[in-house]
Amino acid sequence: MYAAFGKEEGKRYLETTAAHEFLHACQQAYNARLPAWIAEASATWMETRMYDGGVIDDGDQYDDLDYPSETDGVDQVYQQLRQWFQHPDKALTAGGGHAYGNVLLMNYLTERFGVDFIRELYEEYTEGGSREFGNFWDLLATKNTNWAETFKTFTVWNYFTGERAEMFDGYRNAARYPPIGIHPQDRNSVYPTQLVYDERVIPAAMSSRYVVFEPPPGGIPGAFSIKIKGATVQELIDAGGLLDFENGEPSASFYRQWLEIVGLRGWAAPLIIEKTNGEVVLDEIFTFSLSQEGQKDFEGFGSDIKRITMIVINIRPDADEPGNYISYSAGAKPRGVLENLQASALETGGVQLTWDLVDLTDTREVYVIRKRFSPVNGDTDRTNFLEDADALHAGDRDGNNIPDAPVQIVARLSATDTQFLDTTTFDDVLTGSSAFDPTQVEYFYAVVPVSATGLMGTPARAPEGVTPVPAAAPAFMVATHEPSVGRWEIGVRATRELQGPPNMALAMPNGGQVQLALQKAGAREWTTRYDHPAFPTAGTYRYSVTGQTPEGVEGGWILSGGAFRYAPSAVKPHMIIRPNRVHRIGDGPLQFYPPGMDIKVYDVNGRYIDTVQVDAKWDCTNTYGEKVTAGVYVYVAEDGKGFRETGRLVLK
Repeated sequence: MYAAFGKEEGKRYLETTAAHEFLHACQQAYNARLPAWIAEASATWMETRMYDGGVIDDGDQYDDLDYPSETDGVDQVYQQLRQWFQHPDKALTAGGGHAYGNVLLMNYLTERFGVDFIRELYEEYTEGGSREFGNFWDLLATKNTNWAETFKTFTVWNYFTGERAEMFDGYRNAARYPPIGIHPQDRNSVYPTQLVYDERVIPAAMSSRYVVFEPPPGGIPGAFSIKIKGATVQELIDAGGLLDFENGEPSASFYRQWLEIVGLRGWAAPLIIEKTNGEVVLDEIFTFSLSQEGQKDFEGFGSDIKRITMIVINIRPDADEPGNYISYSAGAKPRGVLENLQASALETGGVQLTWDLVDLTDTREVYVIRKRFSPVNGDTDRTNFLEDADALHAGDRDGNNIPDAPVQIVARLSATDTQFLDTTTFDDVLTGSSAFDPTQVEYFYAVVPVSATGLMGTPARAPEGVTPVPAAAPAFMVATHEPSVGRWEIGVRATRELQGPPNMALAMPNGGQVQLALQKAGAREWTTRYDHPAFPTAGTYRYSVTGQTPEGVEGGWILSGGAFRYAPSAVKPHMIIRPNRVHRIGDGPLQFYPPGMDIKVYDVNGRYIDTVQVDAKWDCTNTYGEKVTAGVYVYVAEDGKGFRETGRLVLK
């Protein structure tokens, strides 16, 4: 070491390496399989804690025994920091030098929450690691915050380093840290502008990208708009099986199921607003949870405001889905004008919206935006959109820095449309809860003109909310599950007592319809099962349900689950053989699902045995009607439309 770097510098490397490796030894006592990026980042952090260059007050309660010309750990890790600041869009969990550069995160966490945070984090990992930064979520809950807020604030601190350090109270050594890397294409001063990052260049999971907006000469008169838009839930998920989408937008009922599986999802967009008087204001664009978009408007861009920096943060721990993207657009607010939005509930179900077109300047399409009030979902805000801005982005009413779900885009329409029927009411409500009361649900609506670059203009807001439930007639909630391919289990609940089971039918994508017989399953509840005669066709399926109360009031409104789009699973469909592919001869026939296939059976030597058609049942005989012997057999199933499957049967 001395020969390579000289005695003084070699000594500094030896000291910091000893501190680094010492903490690795401590880590083994907590969890020998600690994630590598945490192990290296925190061990590098120990270098800066043990050797701080002789700083008297190093921000903790522990005595610091300094000596003359003490090694400065910040200088020693500067190379890792420089690489990290150049590539803030690398995944937090990336290996190589980035893992060591994550010492920055450890500095942030300990400077914000105290040096004991590292020990507490190790303790969280003693029971093993959780997916999607669950250990951080658990520990931060004890600090009265969460991982989403913490990481977003981390990216803000990272902006105020180097020459910007004096503008913000962040890192103790912020002035010594490199400036954050900003890509040339992310510096904007000509408007309108729009940029799309596809899956090849988007910020990786738990990383960020900094986008700067500066005024053109003379500024922007009127409002200046910045919008962020990510891939929607529908675009990202190869869900397979039952989907629940209407009007081109994924419904919240599907989103809830998805959220339970994959955890926190989405994009974040903190804003750093630098004013001409030197003031710095922090803000954020909260995106709608389903469509992953939101917009903020600013007055005085070029006079009161000299610069806006948007931090595009990927807080999607599993962000490598094909088709993922994030985009932004900015410019003068579109001038289109819509007026006189009226919303009314229909006795047959849904909410009818109508509005007037006043000025279609800059307008390419119209968004229908809906705000929900549902006590069973935990909503507490039963007020209309109080301001135009409330319809342009999600809110954060509970202050946890995670967007609220009650406001969503429910449709995207042609610029010349003047009406829309919302049939997705109650899809975003927990109708399965015992506390559900449809009369307590209320919706508020707005329609917004949208420009060719995706910027949203001034919303037209309906004057009052709508409770879309009939006064006396029964209404229904339908739930469909697919335990196996082609078998649908269907549940129906009514809002009122009925004289008897409801009448129910299922309309197919090809125009056909089947009647479904319902069996009582509880108070106001019925179930049924439908086995498709062939692999289900992709397309939209719709239920119809009618029932009558004891007073003779008839109703047929389906509050939720009345329509869904079925997409075949991404996994290739396969034959289902009942009771089992291992079968005892004499225990009855084997049944192949779906029926209608041309199924040929061969022995293991390739000799033809029999063809199964019509009822798709094979009685274990050959083409002459003789019982076959025990052994292994091969079947080949074809439907004449391109589906072909081969498989084995074991007969005993």
